[in-house]
Amino acid sequence: MAELLNKKEVRKEAKELLKQGVCKQQVFKTLVEKYKYSIEVANILTYLPSQKAIKKYGIWNYVLLGAICLNALILLFNSPNLGAILWFGLLIYGVITMRINYYKWVAILSFFLITTFVVLMFYNQGENNYSLSIILILTLNIISLILSIWLETKLCPKPKEEKVQYTNSEREQKYKMTYQFQD
Repeated sequence: MAELLNKKEVRKEAKELLKQGVCKQQVFKTLVEKYKYSIEVANILTYLPSQKAIKKYGIWNYVLLGAICLNALILLFNSPNLGAILWFGLLIYGVITMRINYYKWVAILSFFLITTFVVLMFYNQGENNYSLSIILILTLNIISLILSIWLETKLCPKPKEEKVQYTNSEREQKYKMTYQFQD
């Protein structure tokens, strides 16, 4: 029976290698040699940013973090509730730790808030008393929406997958997937 892959252990080792400045392709090769599960290792590495990407796009991650924090402060100041605190806390944690799968939720929440406030503005168009906080919330959410989508693709670009034909020990033609990571 095949041994199961401990994804937590692989993720920890991959993070350590990436933190040392090793490129993603080399980390992939090293981990596949050690664990033999190329698809699973590729899936884990897909969501981890390299040091090169962090250096190049880290400032934009801080801009996104600032936009989320300001947005949370304004919304919580106007109407504090536990659900909003939990949502924003979770998203702030995801952006601080650069967990790329959280960036989708940042985009979804930003889109939802943009839509909600635009509808409220059109619903109350006769009153024209748009406060500075509504305009600021819309601006921050537009920034959050754009940055979260853009950073997701820049911090962790998807690897190129290619089927390669090879001959196994029984002289049968087989295909295997190869992965090329871009740093």
